[in-house]
Amino acid sequence: MSQASDHSTDQASNYSAGQASNHSFASSEQLTFTDISLTIWNQFKQIFNQIITENNYTLEEMCFSVAIDIRLLGENIKKATVQGFYERNIKKKNGYISTLDQI
Repeated sequence: MSQASDHSTDQASNYSAGQASNHSFASSEQLTFTDISLTIWNQFKQIFNQIITENNYTLEEMCFSVAIDIRLLGENIKKATVQGFYERNIKKKNGYISTLDQI
């Protein structure tokens, strides 16, 4: 699991560097919250799938690994929540929501 954690840290660093270079473009365009949340979700899913492939994890193993990593950072999250986010199917009190905009 620490391999996935180290790899995801590297991915996050690469993402931050890319964000800095894209900052001037983003400021010149008016982005909506929907555009931003979809971009974040797509990048999350791309990194998530890459780590699954590289480590030969199942979806369940990867979701558990992410949940553990988040807990180690001091937050509380369940494996099912990570999987729901990955599948864009988050349970809400009054039903299911399918977009990040509603989370």
